[in-house]
Amino acid sequence: MTENKNRQFKMLLSNNKRSVLLCAVLGITVEIAAGLILAWILSFFPETATGYQGQMDSHLSNGLISLLFVIIFSPVFEEAVFRFMLLGVLEIKIGFYAANVVQAAIFGLYHMSLIQGIYAFLLGMLIGFLKHYTGTVLGCVCFHIAFNMTGTLVNKLVPAEINTGIRIPAMILTLAVSVALFVLIRKNRCDAQTA
Repeated sequence: MTENKNRQFKMLLSNNKRSVLLCAVLGITVEIAAGLILAWILSFFPETATGYQGQMDSHLSNGLISLLFVIIFSPVFEEAVFRFMLLGVLEIKIGFYAANVVQAAIFGLYHMSLIQGIYAFLLGMLIGFLKHYTGTVLGCVCFHIAFNMTGTLVNKLVPAEINTGIRIPAMILTLAVSVALFVLIRKNRCDAQTA
């Protein structure tokens, strides 16, 4: 009996390591997809795009300190507050699905901008599911760090205007890869539960 429990625990740890790594890669693909989609939507609203870009640039105005804040501190703090504490408490009281919507809505409001609020809500929902499927907030933190780091680097390295002929296939490809990664993360949970 004890040997079986040890084997199950080792399988769970192995699946969690794999899931955490998949969460980080998912953070990269979701950020690229979200960036492409957001750029496409904002191309129809140039004034809004200029204001949004100014807001994003102001987050990185203090160099290395701002960069560390956006890439490391914010993800760790936000995941501790929104997924570990808030989702954890609400899940006990109202069940996972309702709790996930509530924490994602509060996460969206916390970002205090219409554009960021909308995609923070959607990301909050996704990250809530990652917590649910991995059973740990570590995967959420890795996803969030990878997401913010990719967004920061892509913002600096990729030209703002991307050819529409490239944008649409790139959106489809990154969304497809993101869905496949999410399915793998979910499958890891199912494998761990049946072990």
